[in-house]
Amino acid sequence: MRTFALLLLVGTVTAAAADPAPPIRPGLWESRPIETLMDGQPLPKAPPIDLQQLPPQVRAQMQKQMQAQGIELGAGGGVKHCISAEMLKRQDWGQAQGGCQITAQSREGNTWRWQGRCQQPPGQMQGSTRFNGDTAYLSEVKMTTQRGGKTQVMQSRVEARWLGADCGAVRPLQPPKTP
Repeated sequence: MRTFALLLLVGTVTAAAADPAPPIRPGLWESRPIETLMDGQPLPKAPPIDLQQLPPQVRAQMQKQMQAQGIELGAGGGVKHCISAEMLKRQDWGQAQGGCQITAQSREGNTWRWQGRCQQPPGQMQGSTRFNGDTAYLSEVKMTTQRGGKTQVMQSRVEARWLGADCGAVRPLQPPKTP
């Protein structure tokens, strides 16, 4: 679940304060993975998580962890998250897990590109987000890490769409606490 959340949110990493706000609407968003590769091989598509099928204690623990981070499972494997107007103004429209920090970024038209470093797992990342108007975007991310003395490369494509201005019970995204 942790890697899944990283892949969904890493495309929306905090931008530098001097940069303009991303061209998206505040409100409730749903992100879903399109493709995930590990060392060039596709990861098997996991069936959507149905929390109702989990034992009550496990379900309660997962819901508590997700709510603490400001995410909720959507239908068909998507993840719902709330982006407030204040977050957009602060350039805080998403947080990657593991303390990822942007080291370089550029913009050309409706595409934003970046490079960065992450602490957990330690490694380098690069990616891009292409905005399709103010209600959809597609993020592509490549993350290179070292695990057990081996280099691993994870690539993902994630799409997101705006569901509406009202976030309902989903609170704005919260960066996860690092252990």
